[in-house]
Amino acid sequence: MLHGHCYCGEITYTVDDVLGDAILCHCTTCPGMSHSVGSQADKLVVTSPQKPKVFVDTNTTTGQPIYRSFCPTCGSSLFATQDNALYLKTGALDEGKFAKIKAQIHSEDALDGMVKDGVPQIVLFKKKLE
Repeated sequence: MLHGHCYCGEITYTVDDVLGDAILCHCTTCPGMSHSVGSQADKLVVTSPQKPKVFVDTNTTTGQPIYRSFCPTCGSSLFATQDNALYLKTGALDEGKFAKIKAQIHSEDALDGMVKDGVPQIVLFKKKLE
């Protein structure tokens, strides 16, 4: 079981299953939001009375919306969901130091110098048509 919280502590949550190590996403919207660890959305439980705000991001590389949850008080990015996929921001996890970057995605959109040498680059989706 993993535990997470926002910077100010207003929002806390648990996740009872994690799929693996961190994935570094270089898409056009994720770089400033921390690395992610994957799970399933139905494994997440927000345990605090305060619930996160959700921003529906439709400007994604894949063209599919992603639901980005954040603290309405301090603005911390907590997790994102897309279908039943859950992307936990490792910077918000109490146990976030366990995560080792095992892969990177959307490398074609990376800022200069941000693609990590020696870390596999995985192509998950074809880009949406412009």
